Amino acid sequence: PESLFDEHRRAWADIWEKGGIELATDDLALQQTTNATLYYLMMSTRSDWLHSTLVPSTIAASAPYPHGYYGTTFWDQDTFMVPPLMVFYPSIASNLLQNRLYQLPAYKVNAAAFGLKGAYVPWEVGGTGGFARDNRINHIEIHVTADVALLIKQYHQLTQNTSALRELYPLLEAVSDFVVSRI
Repeated sequence: PESLFDEHRRAWADIWEKGGIELATDDLALQQTTNATLYYLMMSTRSDWLHSTLVPSTIAASAPYPHGYYGTTFWDQDTFMVPPLMVFYPSIASNLLQNRLYQLPAYKVNAAAFGLKGAYVPWEVGGTGGFARDNRINHIEIHVTADVALLIKQYHQLTQNTSALRELYPLLEAVSDFVVSRI
């Protein structure tokens, strides 16, 4: 048991060695909140579990009932969570984008269900890429599809990985088709 704990501590030390956010402030509570937020993001995903449709290949939203999202992937992942992680851990961003690509067939089914082309990425995604819930907000929050495209752009800008961009092209194309089909 002690060696397992030592291994755990070394693994987290390696993670923190790669990057963190140090604020120029004397406000200890603010620094602790920042560290806790980054820790939550780091413990919610990994870079080495590729193509999984379950956590940790997505950052699942969580909160106490009734405010939680029951382990589903919420749109915040692509817009607010991945960009800061990507700066320190591009491999995690790559994994999350691979998961979006893996779910592309389901996103196409989502679009077709509404008589649209391309990929419709739900506001709240279940493990298979489909709508996690059938509620009004889920069907009007269509910005998520464009948020995924923006994350791909940000990932490419940071990494300059053109092979990843080529691999993600089907997702970008499907997002474009979705947007055009709504006009």
